[in-house]
Amino acid sequence: MTNGEHVSPDATKVGTRTVTPTCVETVHRGISGSEWVLFENSLHMPHLEETERFLQILGEFLNRVETARYR
Repeated sequence: MTNGEHVSPDATKVGTRTVTPTCVETVHRGISGSEWVLFENSLHMPHLEETERFLQILGEFLNRVETARYR
């Protein structure tokens, strides 16, 4: 459930629009250096719904960014 409506596992509701992985991938490709991770067991808040995986991925990302910064 997101915003009180059923949303298929491959989409997330943002306001009244559905954002699919295809849409996110398009945005991701347009942002240099971006990384995209799909949280398959979350609908809207992966930091709460998949906390352990979210924190692991975030930590790895921050480590890569900091390492690259000082090269």
